[in-house]
Amino acid sequence: IVVFDSNILDMRNNFHLFPAICLEAEDASLSCTAQTDACAQASNGQMVKQVSGGSGNAVEFSGIDIPIAGTYDLVFSYYTATNRNLSYQVNNGAVQTAAIQSSGGWCYQGGNPADHTVSVNLSSGLNTIKVFDTGVLDRIQIKESSVPPFQDMSLEAEDATLSGTAQTASCSQASNGQMVKQLANGSGNAVEFSGIDIPTTGTYDLVFSYYAATARNLSYQLNGGTTQTISVPSTGDWCYQGGSPGDHTISIGLTGGLNTIKVFDAGLLDRIQIKESSASSLTAMVPDEPIVESSIFESVLYPNPLRPNSIFNVQMQGSAPTTSVVTLYDLQGVKVLERTYANHTGTMQVPTGSLAKGLYLVHVRTRGQADKKFKLVVR
Repeated sequence: IVVFDSNILDMRNNFHLFPAICLEAEDASLSCTAQTDACAQASNGQMVKQVSGGSGNAVEFSGIDIPIAGTYDLVFSYYTATNRNLSYQVNNGAVQTAAIQSSGGWCYQGGNPADHTVSVNLSSGLNTIKVFDTGVLDRIQIKESSVPPFQDMSLEAEDATLSGTAQTASCSQASNGQMVKQLANGSGNAVEFSGIDIPTTGTYDLVFSYYAATARNLSYQLNGGTTQTISVPSTGDWCYQGGSPGDHTISIGLTGGLNTIKVFDAGLLDRIQIKESSASSLTAMVPDEPIVESSIFESVLYPNPLRPNSIFNVQMQGSAPTTSVVTLYDLQGVKVLERTYANHTGTMQVPTGSLAKGLYLVHVRTRGQADKKFKLVVR
């Protein structure tokens, strides 16, 4: 494949770079009653039986080498005469239980194994998967996730449930012409966003769009949990003065299914947005591949790739002074560098210091603009 005359190229949705991993149960570590048995219909002519009666009778697959942390499909191939449950643990975490369907006839009756797929989060490097309470296990497979890419959500404050003194107000600069004011003095005066349907448990970016004349605190609760308080900077002028809302992004954990986010002590709230985590959105790519910008055509990052102990540039469109925060994350989602550029125009120069060679995500947040994400290679 040869590509030319293209400044920006995004091939992430056209290539599948993670090869499926097939792991035979008979090659794993068997404990207690679990034992191998011949089966002509099994994937390698063998299976493991007597995997019942709790986690002591198990098949444990260890040393599963995953290149990049993320969500993957885990496929169980098994035999069971009736519908039943199957239990598993990933990296010694909480026991998960999946309801599996009958596979039909047993192997000696000429039946074939059935497959059941679940979504799991795996770490970069070596992983362990323990399977038990499944009866008869043929193998497991780990594949690129079939979960559709997460679609960013924008939730208007005026459409949420308001409590106490909270009330809507018109604002031509707000995202939908309205905002919610009087969100002060405790959790009784709040905006509650409910029924937030998240496809997969994981880490996401939560973006608050708000007005604040001065730097202040903002409080929120996730799914009725402990109150969290963060500091947010001033957004400048109020709406009636012609000012625009500011954005502040944090990283949160959400569960697969319906979630609730309650916001209070925030002053004026325009909306919230939920986005794919900037700390986990790195995808596998060929090491020498030209770096891809994520559908952002008004900004350029260069040079790329970059040598250690050097400087890269982020060239922004527009001539009005603004404030930006440039954050770098490594493949494990760990923040490794962050720099703030106040009242800048044009190009930001970002020293990388002693960054190790590797692949990084660059997240640029600019007041009043959409976030921008780049991939950066240091080599």
